[in-house]
Amino acid sequence: MVQGPAGIRILPTSSGTEELTQLTAEQKLIFLSELDRLEEEVDIFLIDTAAGISSNVIYFNTVAQEILVVATPEPTSITDAYAMMKVLSRQHDEKRFNLLVNMVRGEQEGREIFKKLSMVADQFLGVAIDYVGAVPFDDYLRMAVCQQKTVVERFPSARSSLRFSELARDILQRPMNPIPKGNVQFLWKALLSRDSGAPPTSSVAERKE
Repeated sequence: MVQGPAGIRILPTSSGTEELTQLTAEQKLIFLSELDRLEEEVDIFLIDTAAGISSNVIYFNTVAQEILVVATPEPTSITDAYAMMKVLSRQHDEKRFNLLVNMVRGEQEGREIFKKLSMVADQFLGVAIDYVGAVPFDDYLRMAVCQQKTVVERFPSARSSLRFSELARDILQRPMNPIPKGNVQFLWKALLSRDSGAPPTSSVAERKE
């Protein structure tokens, strides 16, 4: 783990390592057991998954207590977001999702995308989607990436920085359910934390777009 800004600790993945894209069941449990050791030190685990519906992506979404779907206004991104919710709802009985729309030209665009996805998901999947908000398209964000800095620390007054700060405050204020959801979380906590007597750390899986 490496130290990031504002007390954030980051566990970066390896680039170009094919073995990490298809973890075995044993490897997944070992990984979660290592995360469990940080339970008393971490307020929120944010699992940044890849786009798509690979086994790793689906697995870590079922483990997380909250699922934050990130989509852009591009039609392919919206289709991918719906496909993931479809798999999670029909094969893993997930019934609630959060939606964040990235790279919008205005707040109205984000709300329109949420409205379309929410209507379709409710009609064909029977799931509920909560609208978290939208992040505006911002050249300062691209500049920060090129400088290998977070936009919040490099350009704190940028539109994207202000929105990220608002989103962080909103997430921290959201009530988190301390009870594990579903069989995977119950199995994980039973195997790895049966002697601790402590509730599980809140976790959010983010589908990156």
